[in-house]
Amino acid sequence: AAQALQDAFVSRSVVRFDYRDERQHASTRHVEPQYLLLNHPAWYLLGYDRGRSAGRTFRIDRIGNVSVTGERFGSRSAASLSAHLDEVFEPL
Repeated sequence: AAQALQDAFVSRSVVRFDYRDERQHASTRHVEPQYLLLNHPAWYLLGYDRGRSAGRTFRIDRIGNVSVTGERFGSRSAASLSAHLDEVFEPL
């Protein structure tokens, strides 16, 4: 999963993946991978979730069945995506 996400991040391509949240709820997402973040010990994907029309953060170790769609996207500012980052990352 990590290599496919990295490839999509570099090529600015939308990805489709299965995600299991911390409560074990499963969903399928279509995401523009905008940023890769480290919050030791886990890596996160910060992206624009097209199905929810909002920025979302995903733990990379909870992502599976990644497919790169080849559909391109443009950059979005971290500020426009990060409204909920304080739920994942503790403020400094």
